[in-house]
Amino acid sequence: MADTVLMIGGARPVAIRQTVTAGNQFDGTAPLTTAVPTVTSGLVDYPAASAGGLFRWTNLGENPYQVLRILEIVLDFGGVAVDSWALDIVEDGQPDNNFVEGGVDPGYLDRDPQLQLHPGQSLKLTTVGATAELTATITAVSDEN
Repeated sequence: MADTVLMIGGARPVAIRQTVTAGNQFDGTAPLTTAVPTVTSGLVDYPAASAGGLFRWTNLGENPYQVLRILEIVLDFGGVAVDSWALDIVEDGQPDNNFVEGGVDPGYLDRDPQLQLHPGQSLKLTTVGATAELTATITAVSDEN
């Protein structure tokens, strides 16, 4: 599984961007371990693939148990409505906890300002019925900032 590293202690926000090619779906899987992302100034941008949707940050540093705060969620479904989509909080070995779902191209998604990911938790995006290229960018920061 491909993890994104978010450094603790003076950390800046880190965004993960995943793109799924036209005609395919976000299925909640991690980016391929062979997919080498482009990393620039707080953005980890994975190359377009036929699947994806698991957004996982790994904390390193002084406190590996630091809570992460989600700052921004941007979903671009190519301006075309999908049959359905869901964004879930997932934890290894636990049932999904639905955060939000819909059936339109949501763009910038208003999120709960208190949305936090605890150690071991990730965000999982799934879509059904998408026909256009799909892009999701989710930004997190250490909650101590």
